[in-house]
Amino acid sequence: MIDTTRQTRLAWRLSELAAASGLSIHTLRKAAYAGRLRTRKVGGAVIVLDQDAQAYLEGDEAQNNTAQKSDDSLAATA
Repeated sequence: MIDTTRQTRLAWRLSELAAASGLSIHTLRKAAYAGRLRTRKVGGAVIVLDQDAQAYLEGDEAQNNTAQKSDDSLAATA
């Protein structure tokens, strides 16, 4: 039976994405710095929207290459 009460995740912190994907935070930070993983800064948190995480994990270079990096999110991920 499918659980229809479960909500779709909207965004991930890097530590949460690392735990869920099996990748290291270091790998995710390098991908963000290189522009392969789009990050956003909301308040003091660096987040990755679920759609951007999916695109990165699926290797969708077309979507990831159009991601724009902000200086704030890069400074927080370095």
